[in-house]
Amino acid sequence: MKWLIRCDVEGVTGVIHPEQAAFTGSEFAFGQRMLMNDLNAVIEGLLRTENPEIWVYDIHWDGRNILLDEIDERVRVILGKPIYTLDNAGGLDETVDGLILLGYHAMGTQSDQVLAHTDEPSFKQIFLNGVEVGEIGIEAAIAGDFGVPVVLVTGDSGGTAEAADLLDGVVTATVKESLGPTAAVCYPPERTAAILADAAQRAAAGAASIRPYTVSAPVELEIIFEADGFTERIRAKIADRFLLATRAILKADTVTEAWRELWLAKPPRGWDK
Repeated sequence: MKWLIRCDVEGVTGVIHPEQAAFTGSEFAFGQRMLMNDLNAVIEGLLRTENPEIWVYDIHWDGRNILLDEIDERVRVILGKPIYTLDNAGGLDETVDGLILLGYHAMGTQSDQVLAHTDEPSFKQIFLNGVEVGEIGIEAAIAGDFGVPVVLVTGDSGGTAEAADLLDGVVTATVKESLGPTAAVCYPPERTAAILADAAQRAAAGAASIRPYTVSAPVELEIIFEADGFTERIRAKIADRFLLATRAILKADTVTEAWRELWLAKPPRGWDK
């Protein structure tokens, strides 16, 4: 069976502060080690199953976080964060049996949860056909466009609780218990690796019984923005989608199409330097 793992960093073992999660952070080397701990544990669990085909897409920051020399040679890794297309969303297509969201976190409005946010600091809230979602919901809905279920979500307690509320039947693996925006009860990587490998194996075994999360057409992607320069640059590109200075609605036949339009409108990293 074919599995796609999307990797974020804020929800991996031991990461509780932006300096550990940001690509430019002073403690990012620690966050990167913990990412590799969690990723390799999930890969180990999938490799326990029969004839797995494993793909990884690095979704964090600019997609240059995974250490290739620490990955099993049977795994294929997509780096550089290529933009999703309508026929292949970063390795996701109809041939994938299950999507795994690794290192995910709660949405931005859950401000009492560790490192909670939704995609960009300038995004206050995102709704899909009126339902508020974070990064977990967005990725699940895009997978649903391709008929692919999310079978496993790993992260902090806020992120995994959000996944369990939204996605019927999903397996979750909690690697830290949130105590606030930059605090959590954390477990040593040896312990979380065992939890993650077991969860991945169970998720693979039960994947056939999990239904994709789908958003019916027509799709309305609503974004509530902060009033800042980032938002102004987006508005300059898709002004006709803005109802107010800090509120836009993108309409499309699929979530993938609407999300792609927003992604193309975002300014590049370092635009304000």
